[in-house]
Amino acid sequence: MTICEAVKDATHSYLGAIAEIVSEKEGKFEGTGSIIEFGNGVFLITAAHVVSKIVNCGYHGVAYSNGNKKLYSRAPSHFDSDAALDVAFARIPRPTQPDSDRLACPQRLIAASAVGTERDLLFIHGFPGRHSRFFKMTEGIHSTTLPYCSGPGTPKWAEFDASSHFAISYDPKNSLLPGGGVADLPSPDGLSGAAVWNTRRSELRETWTPSDARIVGIVHRWDQDGECLIATRIEKILPFLQRIEERGNR
Repeated sequence: MTICEAVKDATHSYLGAIAEIVSEKEGKFEGTGSIIEFGNGVFLITAAHVVSKIVNCGYHGVAYSNGNKKLYSRAPSHFDSDAALDVAFARIPRPTQPDSDRLACPQRLIAASAVGTERDLLFIHGFPGRHSRFFKMTEGIHSTTLPYCSGPGTPKWAEFDASSHFAISYDPKNSLLPGGGVADLPSPDGLSGAAVWNTRRSELRETWTPSDARIVGIVHRWDQDGECLIATRIEKILPFLQRIEERGNR
């Protein structure tokens, strides 16, 4: 089993495909989210731009699913968002079986900072738009995930700020499969909101296991000129989440 496959198996239960509910029988896939534990709460986290237009357009709400052809769940109508960070959170009920096979990512798997991302293998697991559809409400969200491993990228986005962002190489035309051969990578549209994991494989070497991977950021942009994805660093996101969690406990 490759490193990418191992981390995929360890993290897939935390994923949530996000769609806008246009009507009781129609929806539109928008992006990727993750279900996480933080403090005393459980949250759906994604990029702010993924949910902002849904919330602002007066549709029927936001739906999320793990992409395994389960019926969707409705997210709360209110998301706390930070446009500058391009990150948004909604407090949600803890997933429970048999209604859901999702899990909330334990807080211990969220890194304190993205330091080290420039020296290790990074992992993204999300829902590219090419492989995701929202069918009538009785059927829910049907999606196929894309697990992807790569190293740091060299951004050309003019607003890139290394103190707030980091880049992950993503070149759909020149990527290789683990065993060789050219990979048919889709456009990353739909990966906005996906968590970026530092596998820590280079750091830990012989002692490494897939459970050592940690969330270090959230994808919010495809830098086509730089052939990379741009993520917001986790140390910029955590203070915002901390304020949301504390406010909810008052």
